[in-house]
Amino acid sequence: MSSNFDALLKNNKTMIVSQTLKVPTEVDLFASDVAAALEVSKHEVLIAMLRDGAEIARQKALAAENSFENDEATGDQKEGRFFLLNTNKSQDEDTHEWMVEDNVAAAFCDPCKYKIERIKPGDVVFLYESGKGIIGFGRAEGEMQKREFYGNPEDCFYYKLSDYHRMDKPVSAKSVKEILQRKIPFASTMIRLRDGEILLEELNK
Repeated sequence: MSSNFDALLKNNKTMIVSQTLKVPTEVDLFASDVAAALEVSKHEVLIAMLRDGAEIARQKALAAENSFENDEATGDQKEGRFFLLNTNKSQDEDTHEWMVEDNVAAAFCDPCKYKIERIKPGDVVFLYESGKGIIGFGRAEGEMQKREFYGNPEDCFYYKLSDYHRMDKPVSAKSVKEILQRKIPFASTMIRLRDGEILLEELNK
């Protein structure tokens, strides 16, 4: 895994959002020393550190997702199943907008795109937007489709969603956990919810 300090040294710039963050004194001092050595701003050093930390957290989330999937696998062949799909906004806002506007359940690149193969026609898919919550849901319709993604052929697997319901207000992660009365790995690309019918009933009220 390439460190984000490599990108920092190459002076790569990406869009950022404003945040207020307090850091421990030792981290602040370390960032100052690194910034002086690399002749960049302390802010850029802190961003690189955050990105490296986020990548570690993402890998741990993936491991937790695999464990969660094993737990949810009981009865996986049952018809009319339920899935929670992250809209990928934290990685690519354009793909998020496409899913939201076109009522699509999609995943991108290897290995994430292959998760869509688990969905069958008639299954319910809840679309989850990072930082907000469930923003809509519908039923997978027809056959799974494929399309190019940033020039790579068939690097996006997706289903169209019929009977789509767009939430007037996102249902937060906290609310979902309260409804299902358990923890859910929301950072995962897609997970199956063995008790998704309870969530569906609540959202249809």
